[in-house]
Amino acid sequence: MRVKSGEVDSFLVNSPAANTFMDLTFDHQGILWAASSYRDQTGCRGAYCFDGDRWTNYFAVPSPSGNWTAENNVVCVAVDSRRRVWLGTWGAGIHMLSEQGEWKLIDQNNSILKGIAADPDYLVINDICEDKDGNIWMSDFLQGVAVFSDFPPTKQMLYTPSEDGLPSGEEGQFKGSVIAIDEAGLKWIGTLDAGFCLFDDGGTPFQRGDDTVIPFSTSSYPEKMSSNHITDISFDRKDVLWVATDSGVNAIRGQYDPITKSYTCESWDTYLREITVNRILVDLQNNKWFGTENGLYRLSGGNASWTHYTQETCGLVDNQVKSLAFDTLTGDIWIGTLLGLNRLKIPGPPVQQAPIAYPNLFISGIGEDEVTFAELSPNSTVRIFTLLGELIRTLTADELGKATWDGTNSSDNLVASGIYFYCLQDKNGNQMLGKLAVLRKE
Repeated sequence: MRVKSGEVDSFLVNSPAANTFMDLTFDHQGILWAASSYRDQTGCRGAYCFDGDRWTNYFAVPSPSGNWTAENNVVCVAVDSRRRVWLGTWGAGIHMLSEQGEWKLIDQNNSILKGIAADPDYLVINDICEDKDGNIWMSDFLQGVAVFSDFPPTKQMLYTPSEDGLPSGEEGQFKGSVIAIDEAGLKWIGTLDAGFCLFDDGGTPFQRGDDTVIPFSTSSYPEKMSSNHITDISFDRKDVLWVATDSGVNAIRGQYDPITKSYTCESWDTYLREITVNRILVDLQNNKWFGTENGLYRLSGGNASWTHYTQETCGLVDNQVKSLAFDTLTGDIWIGTLLGLNRLKIPGPPVQQAPIAYPNLFISGIGEDEVTFAELSPNSTVRIFTLLGELIRTLTADELGKATWDGTNSSDNLVASGIYFYCLQDKNGNQMLGKLAVLRKE
């Protein structure tokens, strides 16, 4: 507002609809998306996105009565390989922004999803992620884990505690909190009161009978598991599983045998004991970032040193860090809290386009063309990531120091057009980052 010559002028300030940032992710254009709500208790102002210049708000309108409805309670956000945006809500199902730029509602009326028993029309979706075959997985609170082939789904399935052995708490309910999918396609499913589980769908996500569920809780691992309240699950660049809880973070290294359907735990370490860890983020250098109720922690790539960021030490807007996102284009860490958003610029080697990968503009799907990574050390590793920081393919250089990539992910599906990053690492741990463009031709 401005007063000039006795007249009052009003200005509409461009900003997010609220100061709460409960979940963060980047889309394929580098736009940051945020969810505002924790259940129906915090925020309740829909979702917002930031293109580096302006904010756009979605579903941040109260009902005619002035009350904020379940439609506004956006608790999670995900972006898939087709560039669709998925918003999970606490009570109103899913808002999905299609490839054509249209919002679609997904709920119990047009899918296999189910509302809570006390109110079948109250549909809670706590987390959403995509597997490497393009299927969308989601945590249907108090019901189970659902998977869609597409939307509208041609195939869909809802896995439950009673039929499929998903972990349930004392009340026999599945209080799902988070879903993560590793490079092998295994699903790791967290809950709020029953630990987490490894879920192997046997390669048939829409068919029962060949599935395996392996639970991890204070009952199955009483000397190791820090808590049954799971807040996040992630994987680092060395195949270590990281599980965040309300009492520290667990670092687990192990092997799953798909033949015997068994898991062998090789090591288990616990860090940040008795601290509530809300989010885990792993950057391209394998640094682990932990958003906690006590600020932001960084564990170096080799797990050798810690750095602690707080309001007092570096100007965080709030020490209750609820969400994290990594901008692969700039190397910045975005930090979501209950009181606003921070961007942390990390000094380090810039992402550079090394002349070691060619062609730089790779046109896939039209023949036998491949991207060649040359002049590498024998047996060095090439990891290829999306702009969202998702690992899509791991290659190993041959004895001549060469590796090739045909533009597919680990499930042999062609990746979408866009910019991709690669990380070259030799046996001594030396790394070089680069980027290349992919144009997919059908």
